[in-house]
Formats: sequence, structure tokens, C-alpha cells
Amino acid sequence: MMSDILCRAARRQRPFHQTPPYPYLREVLVDVQWGDGSIDSDFLTPLFYFPAVRKIHGGRICESYPDHPNNMILDISHSSRPVREFTVEPVYVCRGMLDWLAASTELEHIGLVLSVHPHDDPSQLSDDEMFEAPEFRHALVPFTRTLKTLRLETFYDLDDDWSIIADDAGPLGSLKEFAVLENLRIRYLLLIQPSTLNSIHGMKRPLVDILPSSLKILEVVEIKKDHFADLLLEFSQLVQYRAFFPQLERVTLYVERSFQIEDLQDSLRHEYKATGIEFEVKEMLCLSGITSSVASSVASGVASGV
Repeated sequence: MMSDILCRAARRQRPFHQTPPYPYLREVLVDVQWGDGSIDSDFLTPLFYFPAVRKIHGGRICESYPDHPNNMILDISHSSRPVREFTVEPVYVCRGMLDWLAASTELEHIGLVLSVHPHDDPSQLSDDEMFEAPEFRHALVPFTRTLKTLRLETFYDLDDDWSIIADDAGPLGSLKEFAVLENLRIRYLLLIQPSTLNSIHGMKRPLVDILPSSLKILEVVEIKKDHFADLLLEFSQLVQYRAFFPQLERVTLYVERSFQIEDLQDSLRHEYKATGIEFEVKEMLCLSGITSSVASSVASGVASGV
């Protein structure tokens, strides 16, 4: 019943054919309040066509069935697409997010925490269920002049590795053309391709060729111990090319427990302090399934004054 009402409102069908539907509805929260349930991605899609909605926040959203009768992207004729911000955490191996992007024209803030439903086995996912960063990057192209915040990470669990849902297709690619992107929070392997002899994703692209000059805040999450060498090189170069990123104010790295935080801090803190960039290294923890950090994180650079 509710899904049908939302679809009719989005299509401006009766009883919404004469006046705009829900003209005062500006922000929407859609989530499951109890149990292990989830919500089909197509349930959210109509909301992107409501005349006043600016923000959509979702939780536990999963992919709709391919033959779902309400394929919204195909039959919307009007141009009212005012959504500026959407966040979903977690989103369960959901390709419907591409429909949300296609239904938008001026997105400014996007946040996604990728995950797998508790009842599913990540190793059994099909290719169609995997998150493909290059495909997602292509869908962001319409927002190169509007996107200010991008958050893209996976559900981090201390006992499980969710990388299988996100890393196979390679990193996101260059964000240079996103001229107003100021805040980026992203999984390490979706940002930087590790230096490996058997890489299937072509030439490794350095960090300085990926980040936009407009960037102010960079947070890199889910960094593992075997990323240390690449990490040290990339973030040292970022300081050397400081002139390319004149607005950069803060860099925060979230590392796994086995990481020697002090080693990374000692290697980079003086370089960052000299350029006026606040630099922090924090340990990842799992809090309600979302990446966080311990309060006793090691800080350096401007904030520490050392």
C-alpha cells in the first residue's frame, strides 16, 4: 500500500495529478526499527521525485527484485528532482543506488556504507551483486560541479572481511574533475590501488593524481597493515605537492588494530606540521557496524603542537 502511494505521488498520478504531492516534506528517514529485516531499494526511488524533498536518509536497504513492477527510472516524465543529499548505512549489495543517482540532478552530499545482509554469505554473491567502484564513479559524473561530500566505505567488522563486496572491480578512479568536492571519506582500497605484481586493474595511479584541488577534509578508512609501504609513499607525496591542494586542512587515517600507529605517526607528523595540515591516525573499531575510532587515537601535526 505505502509503496503504491509513493509511486503514484512520484508519477503525479491520481490523487496527486493536480497539485504537487507532500509540498512540505523536505527530509525523509527510512529504516527498519527491529529485527533483521530490510527495505527494497525501489521503496526509496520515488522519494527522489517528490517536489520538496532535499534529504533522504536510509538504513538497511537491499536490492529489489529485477522484475519489480515499480521501475521508477523508466517512466517519470516531469523534471522535479530536488534531492541534494542522501545517506544509506548500511546498504546491502544494492545496485539500486545507481537509480537514485540517475534520478538526481544536483546532488551535494552522498554517503554509503556497503554491507551484506546478516543472513547472506559474502563469498556466494554473484557479480551483479558486487559493488563496482568504476561504475559508481561514472554515475557521479553529472555532479562534478555540485558534489561537496562523498562518503564511501564498507561495514567494518573486527571478525569478518567485507572486502569481497567492494574491491574486485578496482578503485574508484580520479576525482580531479569534481571541482567543489571538499569532504572525502573513503575505504583505502577504493581510493588507492596497492602496488602488486599481479594487479588486474592496470597502472597504479598516485594519490596526487586522484584528489581534487578543492579538497579540505580527507578521511581514509579500513587501512590494513600490509598497506603501510604504499600508504607512507602516497601521503608523503601529498605533502610534497601541497600547492596542488591549497585548501586541504585535515587528513585522518583509520587503521586496523595490528597497525603500528606510532610508526606511521612518527613518519609523517613533521612533514604535515610544516605545511599546516592537521594529521591524525586513529584505530578502527566496530560500533553498531559502522567504522569508528578509539578515543585514545594518536594525533599529530597542528592539533598536537609537537
